[in-house]
Amino acid sequence: IFKVTFAPMEVDDFVALFKCTVPYYDQDLPKISFNALSRRPICHFNVPLSDYLSRRTHEFTDQLPEGVKVIEVFAKSVKSRSVTKVEVINPTSMLYESKWELVKDNSDGSIICDNISAIISSGKKYLFPFSYCPKSAKTVECLYLFEIPEHEIKVYFLFVGRITH
Repeated sequence: IFKVTFAPMEVDDFVALFKCTVPYYDQDLPKISFNALSRRPICHFNVPLSDYLSRRTHEFTDQLPEGVKVIEVFAKSVKSRSVTKVEVINPTSMLYESKWELVKDNSDGSIICDNISAIISSGKKYLFPFSYCPKSAKTVECLYLFEIPEHEIKVYFLFVGRITH
């Protein structure tokens, strides 16, 4: 059994020829040709993700979508507004429209996407601002869906609002 790992560092088409050799064996052994393609992702999120789901308390019982990404947002006190920016990078060679959609708000409106859509040019980034203005000292959650409709990309984000002490 042989295991081949493909981990490209560049975007390109790759070809490799693997030749089996066994010491002191004169017979022709198999040669295996591999072809592989590496491509850029359609988008890249440059934002620190949280391990909050490992600490999530029993008070939050909502089932979350598989693969949800978690971003914690913090404020200093009740009614003090803070802004967290989610950087979305377009590494492709074409521009596209992206948008955020509120799926479930368990934050009583305290977590808001300040700009729900943008056109991101090729090779450029866009910073989507999310405001957090807590109405109480309790931890809140808000589920958003990020979409790039023309590429059928959907990524769920759970924003968790907390007050820092």
